[in-house]
Amino acid sequence: MPQAASDKRDLLLEPLVQNIPDAVTAVVVTIDGLPYSLYQQKVIDIEEDRLSPMTAAGWSLSDRILSELRQGDFRHTIITGTKGTIVFVALGDQHVLTLCVKKIASYNGLLAQLEPLLKPICDYMGVSEVRFFV
Repeated sequence: MPQAASDKRDLLLEPLVQNIPDAVTAVVVTIDGLPYSLYQQKVIDIEEDRLSPMTAAGWSLSDRILSELRQGDFRHTIITGTKGTIVFVALGDQHVLTLCVKKIASYNGLLAQLEPLLKPICDYMGVSEVRFFV
């Protein structure tokens, strides 16, 4: 039986979670909050149907702050709490990635690891590559 398109999209996120130390969840959603793909190595204490709208809200708030402060277009946001870090990354104009990581040694190190792992996802989605350090 052929693999469903959503299954293929979910598997695209597997290398992110498998190759970034302490990553537990990756989700891609549309900027409207609709789920596009999800991969979880470990289930975190959150309902899956909440990840998509929270990702869209995180993008929206970040984009608004950047606009109001005249800092250009949204690229990524990092939110760190006492138990982990969340990274929102723009994938083109219509999609946002959320990556949940339990702990990180360096923000720049995390972004450097993340950038090449996003290339196959961007290629599949037909968006230009993500550049963190431009």
